[in-house]
Amino acid sequence: MSKSYVLGVIVGRVDLVKVVKFHPSPWFCGPYGWMFENPVEFKDPIPWTGTLGLFDVPDHILPGAEQR
Repeated sequence: MSKSYVLGVIVGRVDLVKVVKFHPSPWFCGPYGWMFENPVEFKDPIPWTGTLGLFDVPDHILPGAEQR
């Protein structure tokens, strides 16, 4: 069974707290790893397209984002 994912939306937010060159996690595949904290899943996805990687979202976009 294939999974269906919603595309072109922001589904939540995290805080980037550290960039490491090594971590014992099996998910680490270097040469750098991002360590995140405080994950928040939004109740309703926010439409957003055209951005890959880390990015800032303008403040006026997020006030309506409710946490799940």
